[in-house]
Amino acid sequence: MNILHTGDWHLGHVLYDYDRIREHAAMVESLIEIAAREQPDLMLLCGDVYDTSQPSAQAQRLLADALSAMRKAAPDMDIVVIAGNHDSPSRHEVFSTPWKALGVHMAGRIGRDSGPADLVIEIPGKCFVAAVPFASGRNMPEDIYVRIMEYIDQRNKSGLPVVIAAHTAVIGSLCEGHRHDEGCNHRPDVIGGVEAVSLGEFGRGYDYLALGHIHRRQPIAGSEGKAYYAGSPLPISFDEPYSHGVILARVEHGEEPIVQEIDIEPLVPIESLPANRFASWPEAREMLMSFPAGREVYLRLNVEVDEKLSPTASTEAGQICSDKKVRFCQINLHRPEPTGNEGLDRELRIEEFRELAPIDIADRYAADQNLFFGEELRKMFRDVAEQCSENDNED
Repeated sequence: MNILHTGDWHLGHVLYDYDRIREHAAMVESLIEIAAREQPDLMLLCGDVYDTSQPSAQAQRLLADALSAMRKAAPDMDIVVIAGNHDSPSRHEVFSTPWKALGVHMAGRIGRDSGPADLVIEIPGKCFVAAVPFASGRNMPEDIYVRIMEYIDQRNKSGLPVVIAAHTAVIGSLCEGHRHDEGCNHRPDVIGGVEAVSLGEFGRGYDYLALGHIHRRQPIAGSEGKAYYAGSPLPISFDEPYSHGVILARVEHGEEPIVQEIDIEPLVPIESLPANRFASWPEAREMLMSFPAGREVYLRLNVEVDEKLSPTASTEAGQICSDKKVRFCQINLHRPEPTGNEGLDRELRIEEFRELAPIDIADRYAADQNLFFGEELRKMFRDVAEQCSENDNED
C-alpha cells in the first residue's frame, strides 16, 4: 500500500506579525495535486495541524476544505489525523464521528488509562494504524507501543501492513529549528518542548513509523528504514534552511518500505541576508537596499556588531523595505566573543532605551545571555506586551 506521510502543517501560523494563510492555502493545493497524482491508499497527518490550540476560524476552515478536497482528489484514500503538542485534543475529536463517515479518522486524546483498543484503527483490507496523539511522559500509558503491537498481532490474520503514527521527539534525530533546551531549563533530552524518547520504546512489529514534531524530513538511524519524520511541508522559522515537503512510502508487511521524498516549494521563501555569515551593519544595509524590489520573501538580516547597534536600525531596515515586496522580520545580532579581559559595552543611554520597543529590549537581552528566543516565545512576549499596553490605556 502507498502512504502519504505529512505533518506539522501549523495552520494559522504568524511569522513576525505576518499572516501566512495564503501560503498555507498554496501548500494545501500542492498536497491535493500530489494526492490526485499518486492516489495513495492512506494519508497520515502526524500532529501540529494547527499552530495554536485556539486556531482562527479561517485556519479551521482551511483544514476542513483541505481534507475534503484531498478525499475528492483520491476517493479511495483513508486519512488519519492525530493531535500534536500545538493542538487541542478535544478540537480533534469533537467532530470525529462525521469525519469518520467521510473516511477521516481523528485521534486527539490519550491518557494513562488508554489501551490499544482506543488507539488502533483497522482499515479493512488495507492496514492497521496505531494512531498515538501527543502526550507528555506522565500521561503516556506504560509500555503502550509494546501492547499495541501485541494487540495488532492477535488480529492481523491477513498479514496487513502495520503502521504507527506518532507525534513525539526521538533521540538521535536531526533537529535544526528545534532547540534541545527550548523552554525546558536546558534539559538535553527535550526537543522543542517535548521530552525525547528512544526508538526502542516503539517496540517491534511495525512496518512503518510515521513521525511528526521535528520539522526536518529524515529517516531515524537504527530503524532499518522503517521510521521517518516527514518534516513540515512549509518552513516555520529562519532556522530551517533545508528542503520541505512530504513523504510517499510504499509499505508491505514484513518488508522494508520504499520511500520517496516529494518537495513543496513555499509560496513565500524564508531567507537570511547574507545567507551563511554575519555582515557589518553598513554592509547588511547596502545588501538590503540592493535586494530586488519584486522578490516576495521573509527576510532576516544577519548583523555582527562589536559593541551595540543603533536602536533605530530595525526601523531603518523596515523603511528600506517599504517600497519592496520584502517582508522584513528582524535583525539577527551576533557579537564576537570578548578576548582577554576585554568585555563588551552593552549599556544603553536613557534616550536610546526609550526608543526601543519591548521586543527589541528582549532581543538584546537574549543575545547578551546567548539565549534562544524562538518565534513561539516572541509571540508570547508580544501578546503580553500588547495586553500590558491595553491595561495601561484603560487605567
